[in-house]
Amino acid sequence: MNTDITRVRFSDRARWGKEDKFKVFEEELLETNPTSVSLGSVMAVYRNLRENYEFRLRYDEAGQFFFKEMELKRKYREEEVNSGEQRSVVIKRNGRFRSHFSLTGLYYYFSNYGESIAKPTLIGTVRLCRVATDTFTVQ
Repeated sequence: MNTDITRVRFSDRARWGKEDKFKVFEEELLETNPTSVSLGSVMAVYRNLRENYEFRLRYDEAGQFFFKEMELKRKYREEEVNSGEQRSVVIKRNGRFRSHFSLTGLYYYFSNYGESIAKPTLIGTVRLCRVATDTFTVQ
């Protein structure tokens, strides 16, 4: 964390997580002990990795790190807690409604954060067919 890794060269065999190839250690920390790491710093790790892979023209891997960053944004939020005179920031997991029906959630369901071409094409085709049938029934 807090290291500029945008110009570091990684080999093709680099693995970031144990089970998930693109999950970094800081996200595993976030899941087990949310007080030990901040949400912004974990997202910054993914952002730096994405920029690194984009710089090396490895766009498929960069897309995976962008996907992970957006998943963190959809699943978690930072909330400020006031206890007397002290203010602290607590990381909370979003509930079902908030993670599915937020703008980020809709971005996921409609296009996999811009990584899918099939979903927007299907939605556009259905919309176009609906407009076409509405036009023919009016006349």
